[in-house]
Amino acid sequence: MAFPHRPMRNAGTRPCRGLVVMEEEDPPARASDDAVYYVCNPSTGLMTALPEGRPLPLQPVGYAARDPRWYNNLGIGYDEVSGRFKVVRVCRYNEYLNADCNVYVVDDAFCWRPAAGDAELPEEAGYISSYQASVSAQGHLYWMSEAEGMFKEKHVISFSLSDEKFEVIYAPRYRDYSLTELEGRACLFSSISDVDQKCYDIWLLCDNEAWDLLEIHHAIEHDEERKRARDTRF
Repeated sequence: MAFPHRPMRNAGTRPCRGLVVMEEEDPPARASDDAVYYVCNPSTGLMTALPEGRPLPLQPVGYAARDPRWYNNLGIGYDEVSGRFKVVRVCRYNEYLNADCNVYVVDDAFCWRPAAGDAELPEEAGYISSYQASVSAQGHLYWMSEAEGMFKEKHVISFSLSDEKFEVIYAPRYRDYSLTELEGRACLFSSISDVDQKCYDIWLLCDNEAWDLLEIHHAIEHDEERKRARDTRF
């Protein structure tokens, strides 16, 4: 189908091989209050609507905004084993329940199904951030998460598109990282690495378990940038 003539926005996923998940800003009435999602190929203008999933519960009375421990996050990635694109939806309905994980296989399914592997988020995962887009790289989907508790440690949640299992990958040091993809690998970066603001940290994920540090230094006296890679693993 072609793009509908209605306002749409990104549903919190970074593109994967030209595909992205979009959400209608003002969807028509449906059987549930669930959002209307589409897998889109902007270069061709083609798209396919995703089936309805289980909706989130209503926000408790008295809350100004939805509790961050309740979330509904999506990701799209390519499974090299099956040769299929998969949309993964991770939802948590309240702080007392484990997150649900459902998978939709693009062009090969009519409904969402439970993930085939160990789809229960480890306890240390905390809750997935709704403010950063998911990333697809090296056969996995990645989300930023924040542990519950006093220190609010940052983690990266990994989901294998072939095995459909979750893992928690601990982020190096504590900083306010952003998650993205660089040269086919998941990547964390911080805009400020030191108090003098002369160095920026970029951490590249290696083998889904270790971080390689790439430092970008600003040579202020020459008004140029130079890159120095250190073989540093976390």
